[in-house]
Amino acid sequence: MAEKTRPAVPDVPPISTVFRGENGMLHHTRCGGVLNLQGSRGGIELDFYCFTCPAHVTIPDVALARIPVLSGPGAQLVPRHLARIEEIEEIEENEENEENEENEE
Repeated sequence: MAEKTRPAVPDVPPISTVFRGENGMLHHTRCGGVLNLQGSRGGIELDFYCFTCPAHVTIPDVALARIPVLSGPGAQLVPRHLARIEEIEEIEENEENEENEENEE
């Protein structure tokens, strides 16, 4: 008789509801807003609240180390607010370059 085998199950599911920004803060993937810690539930889950969209997000404490860090180009998830920050930085760089060119003349 043939042996029955269990189907392959991934070790750990990817985290897609939150990401860690370059500043180390947790952000809500849906809107890009910063998450605020509301408390702990049972010592195994952390409750966060997003004031931007408003939404409640629960994350198991063991998953904190696996939260992806996303930033700028090449990131799989690019929240809207990061794109806006990059645009602001680009505008500031252009203004600085224009000022430097004017000072050189």
